[in-house]
Amino acid sequence: MKTLERSFIKLVTIYYLIPFLLIALYLSINTYNKDISFKTTVIETKINNLKGVIELVLESKMTIIDNLAENIKEGASDIKTILNGTYIINSPDLRLIYFVDNKGNLTVAPQIEIPENFDFKKTKWYQTALKEGFSLTTSFEDPEKTKMVVTLSKAIYDDNNNFLGIISLDMTSEKMKKILQKFDLYKDENLYIINTTGDVIFNNVDKKLKFDIDFKTLPDDTKIINSNGKKMYYTNIKNRLFVIYVFDNVAIIKNALIKSVAYFIVFLSFVLIGSYFIQKHLKKNIVIPLESLSNTMQGFVKDINKKKFGGFRLPKTDIQEINDIIVSFRTLSSTIIATTTNMNLLNDQLKRIYKVTQDVNRFFFKFIDIIISLDKKDLTIEEFFESTLEILISQIKEAKYGSISILQGNKWKYIAAVGHDIEKLNELNLENSIDLHFEEKVNIIRYNEMFEYNKKILNEEEFKKLKEATKPFKEAMTYIGNLECCKLMISVEIPEEEKIRFSAESREIFTAFIVLSKIFIEQKFEIEKIEKIYFKFAQKLASIAEGHDDVTGKHIFRVGKISAFIAKKMGFDDKTVELFEKYAPLHDIGKIYVPHEILNKEGKLTDEEFEEMKKHTIYAKKLLDDDKQFKFALNIALYHHENCDGSGYPYGLKCEEIPIEAAIVKVVDVYDALRAKRPYKRAFSHKEVMKIITQGDNRTNPTDFHKEVLKVFIENEKEIEKLWDEINNSGGEEV
Repeated sequence: MKTLERSFIKLVTIYYLIPFLLIALYLSINTYNKDISFKTTVIETKINNLKGVIELVLESKMTIIDNLAENIKEGASDIKTILNGTYIINSPDLRLIYFVDNKGNLTVAPQIEIPENFDFKKTKWYQTALKEGFSLTTSFEDPEKTKMVVTLSKAIYDDNNNFLGIISLDMTSEKMKKILQKFDLYKDENLYIINTTGDVIFNNVDKKLKFDIDFKTLPDDTKIINSNGKKMYYTNIKNRLFVIYVFDNVAIIKNALIKSVAYFIVFLSFVLIGSYFIQKHLKKNIVIPLESLSNTMQGFVKDINKKKFGGFRLPKTDIQEINDIIVSFRTLSSTIIATTTNMNLLNDQLKRIYKVTQDVNRFFFKFIDIIISLDKKDLTIEEFFESTLEILISQIKEAKYGSISILQGNKWKYIAAVGHDIEKLNELNLENSIDLHFEEKVNIIRYNEMFEYNKKILNEEEFKKLKEATKPFKEAMTYIGNLECCKLMISVEIPEEEKIRFSAESREIFTAFIVLSKIFIEQKFEIEKIEKIYFKFAQKLASIAEGHDDVTGKHIFRVGKISAFIAKKMGFDDKTVELFEKYAPLHDIGKIYVPHEILNKEGKLTDEEFEEMKKHTIYAKKLLDDDKQFKFALNIALYHHENCDGSGYPYGLKCEEIPIEAAIVKVVDVYDALRAKRPYKRAFSHKEVMKIITQGDNRTNPTDFHKEVLKVFIENEKEIEKLWDEINNSGGEEV
């Protein structure tokens, strides 16, 4: 034992302490160097990667411009169609595409309203492209100058070097933002994209910097430069854009130095503490435990292994304790071999368990799919429950048939069925009383038991139809629950020829699907309730917006009803007709943002006041633009003052560009406005109004209206007159 103790003391003092101190020093210095090198490499990589991405984006947009230029050089006649087609394909990245020919004509896609005093020849993009052949300039797409637009422009010449025009496209600010978001930047890293004049086009933080650098003189390679006392990397993109990465070089060195010193101190502490305890407690912590372990292992071997184990030879050492460990290891190896044999015996059982696990996994993933579908707003009740019933029957191994139904009002409606005739079931007049004998839990009921009860509460004819529509079964697992919105009934059945019954596992699966079904249907009805509340609120706002000259409050109601009538006559489906009746009343909702004094002015509006009044179409976006379900309403509110001949507002669209819903509401709005009495005009008769609409006057022209809509309106004028009179003569406002 003394030999072992002296050997460890020698090992610690000579071979442990000094080498580890040297290793600690080496690792600390190496950590410092690697940290500095790593930070520098990361910065260069980020800059070069971003450069590559932006170059690809610019090259893709230049390809678009080159293709358009070739079409124009080849004498394409319909420039507008080419621009519109190109814009539709690339619209996620583009804001506008426009072409100015050598005669000064401007074609824009998509169609926008261009101010009369706008002179594109004074713009930076036009002048630069005309002078240099190509330009990359910047501007802003909003008055507040918060969303910058990058404009690529190219001058086009024919083969004889005759000037044909300039083609340009505006990239959206969101495109560059998405590029920057793909790069993992820390909060203290500032990344800027700058043009040759020093303007900041995009950056990843709100903080702006001024750069006292002549960017045109910088070389192409990625370099480190100084500006305003800050150190930064930059790289040149096609001599037109620069990517600038601003970083704190002192902070990097400081952090690397602190980290390396910390590594050294921690490592040194462990070495010194370990050395101290190893030397002080050598006998207590190593020699005595090793001897005890040896004795324990020898006793363990005598107890469990009566025979000598052979098969390999291990070398002996001069330390008795180590020899004891070798002997014990030999015995332990034998035990491990025996354990391995036992593990093989478990292999078959594990295979069986694996098969069961696969089945459970398949069910689990199907269950997850149903949970995910709960958040799909456009998922109908029928689609959800048809899928749910199909999965439920596939996972409950005893079941082959089933049905799901709900009770609204006082009648059951079957939503989904497997094995049963759902059409015949929905023809039955099954009232609320059919479920009174079930508790709100999972019930097991036999076929005869169920129909004996139904025979008592149904008349003979209804009972016969129910039995014909229902496939006979041995027993059914059924649940009927009272929800806030309705009652829900779910049932799965075992075929009558089977001799099995529902297991406890099947009950658990059934219960899980009940929970999901209740969550879905309650959520679905809650969403519908919220939609109705929001629509009522919007309709109230529309009524307020019209209140300045619609003293009866019936204008919006008449517009909704008559628009729905025309839509039905034009062959729209019932769902779309319902949208007309719901959303046509919101056509002037944007007037809520028009100043009160303009809305209530009795005399003629000034040009400035009329321009403000016209903005009520655009103001509708503030209330209707955030939700895709109000897209239909927004189209009506935004475009119902557009004329088929392009003389309308706010965008001057032509007939084929105006949504059909807006075209329908337009003619109805004009009809109702003429017929209704207003503070500033008398009420016109139906005959007078039809003459104005079909022949025109100083304000209205038949070319304002969609031809097909006007045709249907004229063909059904008598019914429209009757409908208008009925609504106008009815009791108060209907909301």
